[in-house]
Amino acid sequence: MFGFLKKKKSNERDGVIEEFNSIINQTKTGREDAQMVIGHGVNMANSIFLKTYSSPDDFRGRSYKEKFEYFEKFVKFKKGVKEKDFGLSIGIHLFGTWLLALVQDDDDLEKIVKKELVWLSKKGEPLGGQM
Repeated sequence: MFGFLKKKKSNERDGVIEEFNSIINQTKTGREDAQMVIGHGVNMANSIFLKTYSSPDDFRGRSYKEKFEYFEKFVKFKKGVKEKDFGLSIGIHLFGTWLLALVQDDDDLEKIVKKELVWLSKKGEPLGGQM
């Protein structure tokens, strides 16, 4: 029974990584202006995160309950943005993968995601902000 749960968790994680990589690959081959908007979404989400928590380590040190509640609020925010600006919401969604890694204390996933978010953040700089 416990082996099944571990397998399920791994499959969910693999799905998250697969989706993240797919979006990143599409973004890298996409237009420069689209990359800038998506990067701006990453920067926007990061700025909002830093208004609540002083750093990723500050967030990591919080209880699972608090981290999960913040993540739920983040998901609602992302949905609201998606209705208004799909490109911006893609960057916010990608940032959400990083946030999920923090909630789950998944250091390996965080490293995978952070590398790509830094690249996108730089792309979004002309529109304001940086990760």
